[in-house]
Amino acid sequence: MAAPCRAQSRDVLCSNGSCRFEAEFHTGVKLQVGAARDAGGGLATRVCEATLRWDKQEIVVTAKASQLDVDVFGADFGIY
Repeated sequence: MAAPCRAQSRDVLCSNGSCRFEAEFHTGVKLQVGAARDAGGGLATRVCEATLRWDKQEIVVTAKASQLDVDVFGADFGIY
């Protein structure tokens, strides 16, 4: 028998370049979600970008998404 359930009721972290989210895990890994910047690094655009940073490294997870959200950040599942 199927049981009905509710979908998430909160908004996404970034939608069309609006809103911003930053977090840092105790290991030093940083997550930044927000409006993507133009090539000159100045003006924000109407798209979202997500970036992970650690030590002196950086990876752009996505650069031109209309919406971005994060399900889990900094969880330790005990898998080694």
